Amino acid sequence: MEITDDLIAMEAIASLQEKGYSIEQVLLAMAAKPVAEVKAEDLPPWPVGTVVRDMKTKQRIVLRHPLVRSDAYEFVCEKAHGEKPHPDYSYICNERWCRCRS
Repeated sequence: MEITDDLIAMEAIASLQEKGYSIEQVLLAMAAKPVAEVKAEDLPPWPVGTVVRDMKTKQRIVLRHPLVRSDAYEFVCEKAHGEKPHPDYSYICNERWCRCRS
């Protein structure tokens, strides 16, 4: 069966062409294989300074050592107290001069 015989495929191509994609881009995207599901253990570890939440205790932790990603922890933010517009000081980051220690 050719793609020109597939009404749904032709409608999808026409729709994408209206959005500015070339026929080559559309056909390349259609030929691409789906990305396999990524496991947390396969991702790089969270770096030092990242804030994570322990899923058992619900406490926020600022990493002092890189941590391998797992279902036991949930990402909160990249930097302690870096949330905007109002930084969150509800946990201690152990930085020497930070407001959270006072």
